[in-house]
Amino acid sequence: MFKRYYLIFFLIYFFCVPVYAGAWVQKKGEGLNITTLRRYISHQYWTPSASLMNSPTYAKNEVDEFVEYGVSNDLTLGAYFSALKSHTSAMGTQGGLNDAMLFGRYLFWQSGNKVASIQLSVDKLGHAASLNVPPQNSALNTQETLLLGMGDQFWFAGASLGLIQRYSAGNQIQINLEAGYKFNDNKIWLMLQNYNTISMDYPNNPQGVAYNLVTLSPSLVYWFTKVVGLQLGITQDIYGQNVGKGRGLFLSAWLRF
Repeated sequence: MFKRYYLIFFLIYFFCVPVYAGAWVQKKGEGLNITTLRRYISHQYWTPSASLMNSPTYAKNEVDEFVEYGVSNDLTLGAYFSALKSHTSAMGTQGGLNDAMLFGRYLFWQSGNKVASIQLSVDKLGHAASLNVPPQNSALNTQETLLLGMGDQFWFAGASLGLIQRYSAGNQIQINLEAGYKFNDNKIWLMLQNYNTISMDYPNNPQGVAYNLVTLSPSLVYWFTKVVGLQLGITQDIYGQNVGKGRGLFLSAWLRF
């Protein structure tokens, strides 16, 4: 049972950045669904030299759907879909499909409470991707990610290192860290996640699409039952280059099946 609870933590998605799953896989025949609603607002912008300046307000409302299923005890397959509606003074209100991702995660090593896995994904960006902050620059992304996790019945921690290919200027490295503590008989979890996007191109390249971004996301999860949970959290951008600085609020409903 502990492994199941531990697994769900790592499957939380901050969902304001590309999807990140955790090092654990689902048991064969079991799955997880996470639906997220989010509100994000930015009033400032980091220049390519990392100087912060005021900018026109950018706001977005977003809905995300994440689902995955254990096809074997070592392999989990899943999908992620998102849509958003954004507003700026220059462009007004626009919206549409943002992401459509398919992924597979394979558990290749486990020793006690430590695991390692690899995840491969392909992400087809929709019309709304061009309206999003951070900016996107390709209709197709692929990603390879190494994931590590460890913990006991009271604490947990994980890290991931991923390479995103955008098939044009703007390929990225993503490094993500997360940790948390569980109490009240596993009904309440406190978590802190850190998301780091590092451009492989100079942020001031002619295409104007490369960026660096560091974001923190504290959240709390409350489990009403062993299969239904609710997560409430915030996201705060704390450093960047060639990208907006903003804050978001998100609410996620979790369902294990």
